[in-house]
Amino acid sequence: DSSEWYSIAESGENRTMNQPQGTNQPTVTYTAPGFVEFDGVNDFYRLDSGNDAIQCTSNRPFTVMLVYKINTVGTDNVIVSGGEGLNTQFQFENNTTFKIVTETEQQSFVASTGTPFDTSGIKVLFISRNNTGAVTLSTHGGGARENFPLDASSTNTTSNTEINLRQISGENNDGLNAFHGKIYEIAVWQSAQLTSTQMDNI
Repeated sequence: DSSEWYSIAESGENRTMNQPQGTNQPTVTYTAPGFVEFDGVNDFYRLDSGNDAIQCTSNRPFTVMLVYKINTVGTDNVIVSGGEGLNTQFQFENNTTFKIVTETEQQSFVASTGTPFDTSGIKVLFISRNNTGAVTLSTHGGGARENFPLDASSTNTTSNTEINLRQISGENNDGLNAFHGKIYEIAVWQSAQLTSTQMDNI
């Protein structure tokens, strides 16, 4: 069903995202592994109510896992966000830069080597924050998971501010800055920083 992104929540809460408009529905492919492909124009899913947003509160740890493949590298390629009325955005700004916009701040993570956010193959990105607000990235593009090599031009990599996730692809009701690529899985641990061993075991 292209109109829904089904959610499995440990809490038992229904966090299924919807898209009733056919013109905004991404393409679902049922293979192994299955994926949802977003057109980079106006495809997106969103929780019905802003009150249902997955909240990573300030001064708390969290972990987000993204399994994806980028089709087109471009500015403001927003993979998850808070949607209309909320500021949070996780975006691939270019093939070397990942950007987090929290509800009150902006963080930029620039790779010192390579192009980790290019169009080659399926990738896994872990975004984790500890109790002090320090955010670390680690990537897996085949082979072993590796810590993200931070360049000195990265900014504000420590931020203990609130994050709200309500929408997959884009940042508003029109799918502005929609993600162009395939998404295989998204997981959020909204009050826990996974250990290296836990991430390796997923």
